[in-house]
Amino acid sequence: MTDPRRDDVVEQAFFGVSHENKHTLIAYSFEGPAVNRWRARLSDLTRLQPDGAGTVPPSAMSYLTFENEGDDRSVAIVRRVNVGHSAGRGNAHVLIGSPAALDVTLALALDTWSEWRVTPPSTGVGMGTISARYLAGATVQPNWPSLISEVEDQLVEVLARLLDNPAMPLSVIGCPDSHRLAMVWGLREAADGYLRRAGRNLRWSFSTYEDRHDDSVRSLPEIVFLSGIPGRGVASRTVVDLRREPEDSPSRPLACQLVDTVLRGGPAPNFDSTPTRRQHPVAPAPRPQPIVPATQHVMAARDDKGGYAAPDLGSAWVNKLLSAGSVDELLGYLAELAKVSAAERQQLRAAMDVRALDKIADIVEVRATGEMLQGLLLALYGRGLEDLHQADGALKHAEDLVNGTRSEHLAMMMTVSAWDRGRDISTSVVKRWADGGRPPRRIKLRRPRRTLKRVLRTWILSVGIAVAVLGLLGSGFWFGLATGQPESPQQPTTTPATAAPAQPPPIAPQPIAGTASLNSAPAEGQQVYGFVRIKRQPQLYYPQMSCLAADERHVKWRCAATVDPKAMDGELVAVIVPAEDVRGLDRTANTNNFVYSNTSWNKPIVVSLG
Repeated sequence: MTDPRRDDVVEQAFFGVSHENKHTLIAYSFEGPAVNRWRARLSDLTRLQPDGAGTVPPSAMSYLTFENEGDDRSVAIVRRVNVGHSAGRGNAHVLIGSPAALDVTLALALDTWSEWRVTPPSTGVGMGTISARYLAGATVQPNWPSLISEVEDQLVEVLARLLDNPAMPLSVIGCPDSHRLAMVWGLREAADGYLRRAGRNLRWSFSTYEDRHDDSVRSLPEIVFLSGIPGRGVASRTVVDLRREPEDSPSRPLACQLVDTVLRGGPAPNFDSTPTRRQHPVAPAPRPQPIVPATQHVMAARDDKGGYAAPDLGSAWVNKLLSAGSVDELLGYLAELAKVSAAERQQLRAAMDVRALDKIADIVEVRATGEMLQGLLLALYGRGLEDLHQADGALKHAEDLVNGTRSEHLAMMMTVSAWDRGRDISTSVVKRWADGGRPPRRIKLRRPRRTLKRVLRTWILSVGIAVAVLGLLGSGFWFGLATGQPESPQQPTTTPATAAPAQPPPIAPQPIAGTASLNSAPAEGQQVYGFVRIKRQPQLYYPQMSCLAADERHVKWRCAATVDPKAMDGELVAVIVPAEDVRGLDRTANTNNFVYSNTSWNKPIVVSLG
């Protein structure tokens, strides 16, 4: 039996960009296993992403249910706002409770609640619980019938399509922003009782804004609103486009009568439990069909002529792989692909050209290495590497790590992070890189049948510094890869100029770091990179490493150099470069070579040292 006092408790959570530059759960009132559970459940549902036209609404409300996952605290009301780090990485305040505490009626009224947070709590301050009775008393129900009467024709259209197949989730396109909550209220008020008598119990979960609705988006609510057709993608949903002429629906007379009952108190439809005597029957449930993978469902997106596009399963899988936000998510997709049919593999091959394959490989090399090693450093030295300042022996351990590890990536991350936090491990730095670094570890491939998961993880951990420093990149590079920016037509060359310095650049006795201030944040598909520019030969640049964002607006960047600019008669500069150039620049940096300035780069900005 559920404790009624427990039903009255509403937990809180807040999603935003963490100090690790990840959009994740950053404040909450619960503890224990619930932290990881709600982080996993909501991580894909708390971003306010731009639509196809690049626009983002000021805010959006979602009512999400997780009733089939064995947790009595199974409802979440999410308010996403276009405030925070950047478009697609904004803030979200979440209320979590039982269905008894947070029902649909309360969720619809909470849109105007005055206590929604748009900024995260102060560092180190958690969030408290709220009483469901307090929430109910702090909200005022709008005049829903008045609001819905302004879009009565659209309500009839959407309701008719819902009644045609109540088992299918619903996507609504073209509903005015100001009437989306009223549309949900009208659908539920008109149809809930009728559908319950017909044996259909909807949860009425909803989202007032989504940029996608295809099957790759997990845990989408039953009703979602979109500003336009999001493009190709396998979507097992009923799609109602209110911008077009209404489609023929056998349920339209019933929908008209149900709406008339709500708005004008007309007679309710007669309903008899005997199927042969129903005056206004709900459309029959679909006949049982063989169970097929979700990727074999009919695509719901329409083509330019208003018809339904044929399924493109290969492209859907490629989009899934490109959108993977973590190593585990990518491995999950690969595990699913291992079970598909030969016909689906053929479609995948047709959609997976060399460029797409390269981008997926880049995502693996860039994101996976950085995530894993960053997690290792946090495990060793705490958040913000705080143990380097406090714990006995931590600094000595870090010095031994830099001096002895075979991983150039791990050594570089440790060095730059420690120096940027005021801890001097320069002795290890000089010893390591003056000796030319550590020999790379060798990989022995075992039996050919070893699982893809093991091969992938072993390979990820073996990449050298040329790929490793990419793990320090800001969100601009990641989104550039994920959205498929075209490759730069000009790649930096490493052919030495005739007037180039004859001697290799001297290793600095300690990392040299500073801050560069940009006029605006880099665009998607761009990255800020540090170079040492030679003053007497300004066309020559010695690549150093990717810079790290130092503020939430991504206009201040921390850049570091492992060579001494003054000894070279040079200066440390920051340059916005195409993300596609970064791998080549890292390889050149690892050999202490130089490149020519590239016309695809932005104007260099001198780094203020210190």
